[in-house]
Amino acid sequence: MRVLADTLARNYNKTDFILLSDLNEKAFKGVDNELVNKFETDSRKRIENIDYGEELLKVILLFSLEKNSPAATESDVFLGSFKPTAGMTLDQLSMSLENLYGNAHYLHKDDGHYSIKKERNVTALIKSEVPDVDEDDGVKPKLKDLIKKRIFDNQAYIYELETDEIPDDSQNLKFVVTLKPYGDEDQVKGELESFLREKQYENNYVFIVPKKSLLDDSDLIGKIKNICAAENLKTRVDEKIGEIEHRIKEDIEESISYIEDLYGYWIKWVPKDDSYEVSVVKKRVDPDIHEIRKAIKTDETLLKEKLLNEVKGKEGGRKIGTLLDDFKKMRKYPLVSDDNNFYNLLKKLNKEEIIIRGDRGKEYWDSDPKEEIKDSWEVIDIDFVSPPEMEEEEEIEIGQTKLGEEEPPEDLEEKKKTRRVTKSERGNSAQSIATKYEMGINEDALEGIRTVKLDIEFEELTKQELLDFISNLPDCEFVKSEIEVEEIEDQE
Repeated sequence: MRVLADTLARNYNKTDFILLSDLNEKAFKGVDNELVNKFETDSRKRIENIDYGEELLKVILLFSLEKNSPAATESDVFLGSFKPTAGMTLDQLSMSLENLYGNAHYLHKDDGHYSIKKERNVTALIKSEVPDVDEDDGVKPKLKDLIKKRIFDNQAYIYELETDEIPDDSQNLKFVVTLKPYGDEDQVKGELESFLREKQYENNYVFIVPKKSLLDDSDLIGKIKNICAAENLKTRVDEKIGEIEHRIKEDIEESISYIEDLYGYWIKWVPKDDSYEVSVVKKRVDPDIHEIRKAIKTDETLLKEKLLNEVKGKEGGRKIGTLLDDFKKMRKYPLVSDDNNFYNLLKKLNKEEIIIRGDRGKEYWDSDPKEEIKDSWEVIDIDFVSPPEMEEEEEIEIGQTKLGEEEPPEDLEEKKKTRRVTKSERGNSAQSIATKYEMGINEDALEGIRTVKLDIEFEELTKQELLDFISNLPDCEFVKSEIEVEEIEDQE
């Protein structure tokens, strides 16, 4: 009764009615001095900027002093502090109560019930660590870790945080995730081209951009800071480790879900009129590395068209490794999502549009290569090569005789089974033809060269040059020649 009397004496001319929040907490120190001290510490140091924070916290204190039910519901707190005539609104009180949790170190919340306890709340402990979290040394590394490891399975680079670590080579496709959207498609193009300007393999990157900037998202940065603060706290306390770890796990899962909602698009380069100039198209994609690989899979029809453009009509053909390198270097070509797509397409086109020429000049006319295609091999326009003509020779097997024939001598050597193969090459110089035959003839399997047919066009030869040319031909069993001579007509 004395507490109530003192409260009336102090407030009778200040308020229309007395609530729990009007009571003086010091009067309850005899009930639990330590608990009241915890309230006063929070009230004095940590909640002074929260509207009606002291009133709300005092109501919770008084409920916490109860032995049987030491906790207050949200309704209990509002009934013990709400004064409409003092200009309060329930919305204000609700927001202030929400802000109290985490700022008042000894305020706990369990299943919608609030109480003040003698040990600090983990949420409050973590929140007290947040101001010490550095953005460059704490937030960005943690953000990188979540995106790189937890979302993109360690198969992507973070553009803003790993620029110098992104390799420039012809190996597997590189996935690069940006933390900023960089504006519209033209602005994105400008940003990424400034990065690609220093790269050799410009078309060997896939860029993933978000819908909004992660670095400017205060909600996300707050979540990341809480994770960093909790991890820092865990290294310095001996109690509540399990609770802190649980909070870290919850905050990480929540942050991952939040980040995934912010992505995103992959950047597709679109050539303009078969030139080196390209434009940018943003293509919607989920932030999942497997879904991204499906979305960017090579367009085989377009790849076939561009590949044949590089081979058809070129007499000398193209080295496969150099051709694939060009596709990875220049964005005017379609993206090669997997080298196997490129090699498999070559096999499909072999014998129809092109011929694959492998080791030692072997041309795959009869079948596609069974072994792995090598980058040192060549692809040639099928119009510039001719299939080999084969003629089986008679096979003689030693030890077998026909009726009436004598037995063969014992020292007779077995005649090898051979075949005649016609090889045809074209070129614009004797050296180019020699090089092709050097690569195309397997000397280990060569029994002998029987016939050489040359169809040579000269710009102009003199008679003596013709005779010298014929005289320098190697010895042979038979020669048939035909020349085309331009003569001056007789004038009468």
